[in-house]
Amino acid sequence: MAISGFSGLSAAATAAAQVRARFDEASRIATSGERATSYAGLGADAGKAVDLSAQLSKRTQLATIASNGEARASYTQVALTRLSDIATEMAGQASKIGSADGTTVEMVAANARAALQEVAGLLNERYQGEAIFGGSDLDSDPIAGADQITATGMFTGIGTALDGLTDANAADVLSSILGLATSNAEGVSPFSSFANQAAEGEVGDSRRAVPTENGASIEVGLYANRNASTATSGSNTGSWARDILMGLSMLANMTGAQASTGAFATVTAAAAGALRDGASGVTDEAGALGMAQSRLEATATWHKDVATQVEIQLGNVTTVDPAEAYLRLTETQTQLQSSYKALSMIGNMSLTNYL
Repeated sequence: MAISGFSGLSAAATAAAQVRARFDEASRIATSGERATSYAGLGADAGKAVDLSAQLSKRTQLATIASNGEARASYTQVALTRLSDIATEMAGQASKIGSADGTTVEMVAANARAALQEVAGLLNERYQGEAIFGGSDLDSDPIAGADQITATGMFTGIGTALDGLTDANAADVLSSILGLATSNAEGVSPFSSFANQAAEGEVGDSRRAVPTENGASIEVGLYANRNASTATSGSNTGSWARDILMGLSMLANMTGAQASTGAFATVTAAAAGALRDGASGVTDEAGALGMAQSRLEATATWHKDVATQVEIQLGNVTTVDPAEAYLRLTETQTQLQSSYKALSMIGNMSLTNYL
């Protein structure tokens, strides 16, 4: 007859259950590679794991932000390249019509009008919904659109000034045109109310900046109506964008009839000069933005490298070596088998075994 109520059987069963629990935990660790399912399970290493996890999250996020900022700057460079190409091309055309016939002048005027509309579109370009030339106003268009630019006070005013061009008043006409191109007055300026106020210093207008770490940032945003990073030397208006807009507006408003005046060559030379100044300013702006791109790329790489090191440290705290985990699982499995065997032997014991 089998022995019942034997205290040794109860103790053996408890021991087997404990070994089974250790086996289940060893199986989980070997499968997942994780020391515990919660920070509490890490014991004394819990605080270190929490800190390292926070560091990893921060570095990963900063690397992503820097990469996105570099992508924004790269997109802006595409727009700047096109703006420079337009200014350079139209400056070349302007330089050739100082003594051209009326037909050529009309053709260049048509080209300039199309170029002006394209420039307006480029200055209103957006990256992920944000105006890249909007300064801190990321939602609104900073300048009249392509279908509105020729209806602005600046454009029509330049046309009126050129209509009154004579051999004797070229200097006065050019002075009037410069005043229109540099104006921030509503109804004259082609730029938004916010951009006009910012140019007058009436509102704050910080550039779009990419946070890097500990409060530091790298500026990548530009302005449609003033320079962001470049000096104003060599520019009549003080802004490469205004230079381009002025030069194109002058060419677009010229007529074949004006080609016969002695002042025509003076005006076309001024338009060509403004466009060359604009192209030069764009190149300088692109160079400054390129430096920001390089810094952002280096920043992203730095944060990624640090994140990799932090991830290794976190792994040392929260994970186990696969070989060690497998060895522990094997040892526990052997112990469990021995426990079950002992439990089976005790359960089958009878009084006859002792007689």
